[in-house]
Amino acid sequence: MLRRIFSVICSKDYYDIDGKRYYVRELIGQGGFSTVDLVSESTSDRLYALKKIRCHSIEDEQAAEQEIRYHKQINHPSVIECLAFRTVGSADISNNHTSLVLLLLPFYKFGSLQTLLEKRQARREPLPDKLILSYFQQICEGLAAIHLIGAAHRDLKPGNILLAPNDRVVIMDLGSAAPARLEITSYNAAQRLQDDAGERCSMTYRAPELFNVQNPTTIDERTDIWVPF
Repeated sequence: MLRRIFSVICSKDYYDIDGKRYYVRELIGQGGFSTVDLVSESTSDRLYALKKIRCHSIEDEQAAEQEIRYHKQINHPSVIECLAFRTVGSADISNNHTSLVLLLLPFYKFGSLQTLLEKRQARREPLPDKLILSYFQQICEGLAAIHLIGAAHRDLKPGNILLAPNDRVVIMDLGSAAPARLEITSYNAAQRLQDDAGERCSMTYRAPELFNVQNPTTIDERTDIWVPF
């Protein structure tokens, strides 16, 4: 109880979502389009990850809404669950008004696969083959769940794979997810997709067909297969 009271007193920032208050403890993640805070629920002191997406335009809000829709459509243990969400304010680029989209997510205290690989590499300790195969299978099953709703993740990488208890892994960050199958029939469409991939898909793990999008061409779920295979 004392720890809970102390954390509330020390934390000035909080967010209300679905009738519950969440106090910010610290920043735990930051990307080009969002930040992630470690937060605690005021009555239980339970920890969560709060993803905050700052929207400067209606298009930004639509992208955030699409991310939420994908979360609501996917129900799989290998894909992170969105527990609750809220939009604060309304974006209006003409008046320089922004909105803030909040996604309440589970907090995974063991970090990411990227962190695990870096620690193992520093100690020169490779992952056991059995664990590699288990992780690989779980990632493929999570991808299959994403593809089943007609989406592709488009930014799959070790940093977007969280470690869960009992040697489980969970795919996170659907912020780059988009319709999986795209028919490119013009130069402008090809350039838009290439530019979008440049912004939202990490270069090291980007599928080759997204570096130089051809016209005409078809882009599909195979953009996600580049990383695990």
